[in-house]
Amino acid sequence: MAHGEWFEVSSDRGTIYRMLRFSPNIVKGDDHKPGTMVIDWIGWIDLHNRDEDVDAPLKLTVSRVQAWKRPWAYLKHPDPAVRLSGWLGWASVVLGLIALALSLVALPYCWIGEHIGSLGPPIVGSCRAS
Repeated sequence: MAHGEWFEVSSDRGTIYRMLRFSPNIVKGDDHKPGTMVIDWIGWIDLHNRDEDVDAPLKLTVSRVQAWKRPWAYLKHPDPAVRLSGWLGWASVVLGLIALALSLVALPYCWIGEHIGSLGPPIVGSCRAS
C-alpha cells in the first residue's frame, strides 16, 4: 500500500473512502493475528451502516480506489474543506462543458452572419477574431 493515496475501506455493511496514513505504533496483521487500523468516528459509523450498535469488530477489506472512482471520493471525505474543494472542482468542470457546448452551438450562426450577411449587422460584436 502507498502512504497518502485514496483507498476504499469496505465492511459487509458499508463503504468509506479515505487517504490512509501509516503509523509505526500500529502493528500489521498476518495469517495468525489480525491487524489494527484506526478509523475516524464518522467512518466507523458509516462502516456499521449508521446503526446504533457500533461496538462489534468489523472485518474490513482495503483496496485502492480505481481511477474512475477517484474524482467522486473527494465528495465523501469527512473534512468539509476537502468536500467543498471537490464540489467546486466538479462545478468548474460542468460550467466549462456548458461553455464549450454553447460555443459549438454559436459557430454556425457566426458563419452564416459573416459569410452571407443575411442576419444584418451584429448587435454586440463580430464573430471574427480581432
